[in-house]
Amino acid sequence: MLLISLKNLSVGEAKGASAPAAPSDLTATTRTNGELKADIALTAPTLDLNGDALESLESVRLMRNDSLIHTFDSPAPGAELTYVDEVPECSRYTYSAVAVNGSGESPAIETSAFVGVLEPSNPTGISLTEGSKPGEVILKWTPVTTDIRNNTLDPAFVTYRIYGGDGLATLLFDGITGDSYTFQATDDVSTQSFVQYALVAETRGGISDFMNSPLLPLGPAYATPFVESFANGTPATIIGLYSDNLATWKGFTNETGIESQDGDNGFFGSEGSYLQDSATFVTGKIDLSGLETPTLTFYTYNIVDGEDRDINTLRVSAIANGTVQEVKSFQICDLGDQEGWLKVEASLEAYKSQTIQLEFTSLHALYPYIFIDNLRIDNYGASAIETATSASVFIAGGQGEIIIARATHERVEVFTIDGHLVTQQTIAAPEYRLPLTPGIYIARVGQTTQKVIVK
Repeated sequence: MLLISLKNLSVGEAKGASAPAAPSDLTATTRTNGELKADIALTAPTLDLNGDALESLESVRLMRNDSLIHTFDSPAPGAELTYVDEVPECSRYTYSAVAVNGSGESPAIETSAFVGVLEPSNPTGISLTEGSKPGEVILKWTPVTTDIRNNTLDPAFVTYRIYGGDGLATLLFDGITGDSYTFQATDDVSTQSFVQYALVAETRGGISDFMNSPLLPLGPAYATPFVESFANGTPATIIGLYSDNLATWKGFTNETGIESQDGDNGFFGSEGSYLQDSATFVTGKIDLSGLETPTLTFYTYNIVDGEDRDINTLRVSAIANGTVQEVKSFQICDLGDQEGWLKVEASLEAYKSQTIQLEFTSLHALYPYIFIDNLRIDNYGASAIETATSASVFIAGGQGEIIIARATHERVEVFTIDGHLVTQQTIAAPEYRLPLTPGIYIARVGQTTQKVIVK
């Protein structure tokens, strides 16, 4: 038995031999600049179905997904025809065309194409600065001009979203145009705190990756002398962490087997797992006004293990007016051969009277740890703070008090660890006892400055 299977069989009126042949060269090219448009091109037929030359055509009809979208009236045979089709959404469409004359309609020519916009490339050049009002911020970026395949995008068809909150996952603003946006980040600027946002570019074809802004401290800057001792492994001032470089900065205590440099059971460190791991942290704002010779001092721990030298690297930079400038970079082993805490000093005189932040970046080249402690900014030479006494003045912490000796009639200033003035008094006795609540303080008498712990 012979079986014949037919698919897509249609029955209709027979086309006359003088009906046009099908149009040719039908193309649909999507615009990648952000518009939801396709440029359609085709050529009107020159022959009829019998192979004879056509004298004229009544029309050429253009369809999208079988719906008529345009009619070319009375085109010349062989004419090159064009049309710009604006589609409702990004999608794949089927275009077809037929030619018509007095003898009938031609067979259809057909093509398919995706029409629409791709996702934009990621925003770059993102900066975050303080605005003119307290708690106001300005987020800026370089306008996105390409999609994810590097096709040119018209910036007029790109909008932006700003996310914040926990995990930078809360949508704050959308539909933003241009290259910046100013908004109120917080109404409470009584103390310093960090803010950060994520910027997303958007076209009708989708969104870019989330791109984070830098961390920005808002609120009053810390005064000098500035001290961060990481007592009990906890910073007393705000610290901003960048965690995208595999290593991590965090607090440590003496339980690690290393005693803190200044005896307060705490220090800060970068922990990495692999060679070339790195991490960065930034301080809050620090006002250098009043310092004639501003100088940064801190201690780092030199690890010695047989013949292996501590070739881990630490880079310290200052951030002022949005510009990051390196002030010190070294391998730990360059500071000395002995194991233990070694002092580091860097001049900040280039930033005299300015407000800055400090940025610390670790690079692990051998050991998994890089430790720092007793970070201070004061006049050059005043970093003798780490000694408990001087030749003429004695300063020590006690039970609910600070004890000061050999400084009668001198003036004592007491600061919190983050630089806020607690009290200032004139010393009225050879052994002066100043009552204070338990905590860590900085006491300054004349040229002598001392960190003390009141229990």
